[in-house]
Amino acid sequence: MREIKISIISGATYPVNVYISDTNGNNESLLGTITSGEAPAPPSTFVIYNSQIPPIFNTAPAIMLTMIDSVGCRIMKIIECSSGCDFDIIIEPA
Repeated sequence: MREIKISIISGATYPVNVYISDTNGNNESLLGTITSGEAPAPPSTFVIYNSQIPPIFNTAPAIMLTMIDSVGCRIMKIIECSSGCDFDIIIEPA
């Protein structure tokens, strides 16, 4: 099963909700909530967060990952997929 691994979040205010959808934002599903990182404070917090992708996205050519922190800041990233790949994502503010 494909998984998403988030390694670093910079500048976010916890908690951070993590969503997956198709590239148009349709079929959005909440993957989970990251409540804190291992480091004590932003702007650069190291986290390990793993979540299985819902089966509807197993054969998708691309997905959109959206993260929304507790103050409403939102970051989105389109991720190209290939069969059997797993994701290693670093999310940073633009």
